[in-house]
Amino acid sequence: PEGTKHTYPDGGLFTWVELPEELNLNTTELLKEANEKYKVAYVAGEGFFVEGGGKGNNCMRMSFSAVPPEKIEEGMKRLGKLFDDKIKENK
Repeated sequence: PEGTKHTYPDGGLFTWVELPEELNLNTTELLKEANEKYKVAYVAGEGFFVEGGGKGNNCMRMSFSAVPPEKIEEGMKRLGKLFDDKIKENK
């Protein structure tokens, strides 16, 4: 969605993504649906924050290692569809 932020890693295996907080997209809650319905996986961001209280629930860590660019592009389209559907439901 518009306003999403992500890192541009120079190496490694992962990139970090932050969805706009005002959209109320909880990556922990959406993970099961992303896996089952959209066949996409990521690591929910909430577990990377010690503060608790939902901190990081709009974030996710995404792996790009050993994945061809065309599969990454397809995965991003699927996640975009999931997020678009949830944004429409919340309106």
